[in-house]
Amino acid sequence: MTGPNAEPQPELLTPQQKLNWCLTNLGDRITCAGVGVSDARRVGAWPVIGLPAEAQPAVDLLYETAKQIADAYGEEGEKTAIAFLRGTNPYLDNVSPVEVIASTGWVDNPEQARESVRVAVSLLVD
Repeated sequence: MTGPNAEPQPELLTPQQKLNWCLTNLGDRITCAGVGVSDARRVGAWPVIGLPAEAQPAVDLLYETAKQIADAYGEEGEKTAIAFLRGTNPYLDNVSPVEVIASTGWVDNPEQARESVRVAVSLLVD
């Protein structure tokens, strides 16, 4: 989609814009769980004060994952994304995608965690 009302391409969005999308469309609980922080007030302040560097990989992956599902499922997309993120996933060793996403800033091999979530999403939307 092009023109003045088109959504910006994901690679053009700032981390704060991605975080805002997650907070608006997924809610505080899923967004906080996805970035590995329990305090919603702290995460809610990030769009204003900026994201901590260690949270950015999780925000990027949470946004990418949820947006891909939301776009694929149309009207029910955000609800489907939330259900996918919360539910255990056999491809992820029966861990929820949101837990894997939250670990991306803290695990030894974050790229493996990102790739596992991406494959699980592709199994859902393809």
